[in-house]
Amino acid sequence: MDRNHAVNPSFYKILIDFAFDLGVPKEFTETYRELLAGKAKLRIASGATWEVNVEKLEDDDRHYFTKGWTKFSRDMGLQKLDLLVFAFVGNHTFHVTVYGTNAFEKDSNFQR
Repeated sequence: MDRNHAVNPSFYKILIDFAFDLGVPKEFTETYRELLAGKAKLRIASGATWEVNVEKLEDDDRHYFTKGWTKFSRDMGLQKLDLLVFAFVGNHTFHVTVYGTNAFEKDSNFQR
């Protein structure tokens, strides 16, 4: 299937500098710009969700998860080199799966 027609487009990020925001990969931004308008919800397997702002910086073509990202990061106990998979599931919502540096999925039983 052509990536422009993916039913649930997704991307992954390996966390390096993520304390205050998280950049969405440029290719995802260019292909699925309409999915990144204003706000997004980050949902984990337990069903807990966090709302984050999605902002495009003037000096960069990418979009970033900003306001709300720090809370998500803290609540999930994210650490440098964790790998996150973001799958768009509709209605401005991304299902997020978190893997630790041991390549094993981190516990997603967080309840809000």
